[in-house]
Amino acid sequence: FKTYYGPNNAVLSLAGDINVDEAKKIVTKYFGDIPPGPSPIKKKKWIAKRSGEKREIMYDRVPNARIYKVWNTPEIGSPEHAHFELLASLLTGGKNSALYQELVYKRQLATSVSAFYYDREIAGQFWIAVDLANGRSLDDLEDAMDTALSDFIKKGPSAKRLKNTKTSIRASSIKGLQRVGGFGGKSDLLAYSEVYSGNPGAYLEFINGIMEITNKEIKETANTWLTDGAYVLTVIPEENRSYNSESTADRSKLPFPTEFPELDLPEIQRAKLSNGLEVVLAERHDVPMINLSFQIKSGHATDPIGQPGLANFTMSMLTEGSKSFDALELSDQLEELGTDLYTSTGLDSSSINISSLKSSFEESIEIMFEVITEPTFDQEEIDRKKIRWLAAIDQSLSTPNGMVSNLIPEILYGEDHPYAKPFSGNGTRESIQWMSRDDLINYKNRFIAPSNGTLILVGDTNLDEILPTLEAQFGSWPENRMLKGAQLDYTINKEPDSRRVFLIDKPGAVQSLIVAGQLMPGMRTSDEIDIDLMNRVIGGSFTSRLNMNLREDKSWSYGVRTRLSQYKGPRPMLVSAPVQTDKTVDSIQEIIREYDEYLSSNPAKNEELEAIVNDLSLGLIGDFETFGSLMSGLSGIVSFDREDDFLDNLPTKYRSMTIDDINAAAQRYIDPSIWTWVIVGDLSKIEQGIRELDLGEIEILKLD
Repeated sequence: FKTYYGPNNAVLSLAGDINVDEAKKIVTKYFGDIPPGPSPIKKKKWIAKRSGEKREIMYDRVPNARIYKVWNTPEIGSPEHAHFELLASLLTGGKNSALYQELVYKRQLATSVSAFYYDREIAGQFWIAVDLANGRSLDDLEDAMDTALSDFIKKGPSAKRLKNTKTSIRASSIKGLQRVGGFGGKSDLLAYSEVYSGNPGAYLEFINGIMEITNKEIKETANTWLTDGAYVLTVIPEENRSYNSESTADRSKLPFPTEFPELDLPEIQRAKLSNGLEVVLAERHDVPMINLSFQIKSGHATDPIGQPGLANFTMSMLTEGSKSFDALELSDQLEELGTDLYTSTGLDSSSINISSLKSSFEESIEIMFEVITEPTFDQEEIDRKKIRWLAAIDQSLSTPNGMVSNLIPEILYGEDHPYAKPFSGNGTRESIQWMSRDDLINYKNRFIAPSNGTLILVGDTNLDEILPTLEAQFGSWPENRMLKGAQLDYTINKEPDSRRVFLIDKPGAVQSLIVAGQLMPGMRTSDEIDIDLMNRVIGGSFTSRLNMNLREDKSWSYGVRTRLSQYKGPRPMLVSAPVQTDKTVDSIQEIIREYDEYLSSNPAKNEELEAIVNDLSLGLIGDFETFGSLMSGLSGIVSFDREDDFLDNLPTKYRSMTIDDINAAAQRYIDPSIWTWVIVGDLSKIEQGIRELDLGEIEILKLD
């Protein structure tokens, strides 16, 4: 540790609201007196280029097989480094990439394919991973994979594909610069560049270098490094330095801010188009890009009875082809513009979104409008998506969390309630298999309309500049008369009056998943923040009582949380505790004890509330640094009919909360005596102990 973890072998990167003088002062105070370690010996490159192929097979508890192929390659910073980063995108980045086209789209042998360059200092590695589609042969998949890769190495990418991929990488890099921290953010890029090249601005040279790479260079690099020496792993499902000796810092306690910066968000501006479509804008001028979301007031809660997954599937199909573009042409056109187009479906709302460079926004919004209003819902594309969709459902049902997420909504809400659908919104195998093209068309025609949506923008523009563009595309969009009668009834017909216990058997499971809880009022209540903070004390944060008990104190779990969903109607508050099998019963008892004491002898304390309020209010400063995160905040304001200054007032609201408010909310809402418990695990090891707890009537659930 002392050899390598010293100041002379480290880079400290500061980015954000700080200048050089302030940075030097703070860094000198807290880091300047740390003694240097011995001068580290810098390792030279050592590329272990292999010849011949080595193969291994691994068996795992997974629903589908996977093939990994890995080649040893030159190191980070080598001339080939940029080639491999570009090569990964050319092979598997997007629908028009070489391997995706052949393996997933055309032959449907795989459900997903990915490639990446593992950049390391001594040597690198190039990885390709492919997931086998249900009912397909591993041998056929690998043969097709090898053939597609060989063809690519011989021919290289087309000029258009090469240009589009470069543009996409450049656009992604620009968008990453929104973030101060995090992977790909400013501080990460500066530190990464300094550590590996000695130049904090090297990332700019790297991106510019990618833009200059030729077809010939790609082919030469791939031919040199990816035609021999592969390691093949097949994963098969089991079932089938300056030093100052005098310290100026007080090290008896952690430093804590003495000044609290104010949350400074852009003003929310509103307008309407000529057809009544509402527009919400927040200006951000630090990066030349614009994010636009068309958010509709209908999510998968509007799935018809017997058709769970319809909303999500319909929204996802909007990006699979329109009047002017088939799925591949659409992907190609967006890539050429450096634009991301994607959909999202929640329980109460859905959206279709673009993230575009400002220079290509007008072309991007034309595509977006056509995708919204004139999707083709091509039957071949529907069939392709169904294969991947069903694989995702199977994958979900192979995990304890997926099992619970599919079953517990109907248990909590009762049959036929709008919220009584799998949390994922993906539906069931049966509903997806029977879903027809007409179902998608009918759902789209019923819910996607101007009066059922809002245009939300974040970016480098203003209303005067953007409204003519929006009006030209969306202003003449006619109203949809089919919207009447789309209101939902959130009433719970029968709430439980005692505990209910449901068990799901997962033979051989190495741990149990305990999920327990009840319904809480929806988001649009006057004591929404009281409920949130009440939950964070007991289970809704890392430092919560439950997590400190079961993870930090007893080491029975890697992490316990009590999650509060964000729904308009009644929303679940659910403890989620994955615990080691032999501590299942003990963990249940600890959860019950913690909540009983929270409501009686050990209510929330001032110091707990203060820590949570500080964490939330100070964290808000960085919560909206990206266009996407600010867009998420605006979406919440639109979805829950909040005041435009809701986000600005959050710090004040948090700090105005008292311990009496929190404890009163706990007494008002938490009632463990009516909780629903769902426990997944090896019942041969845990069932008897659970029955002896006498929690309530027990039912064994089986997945269809």
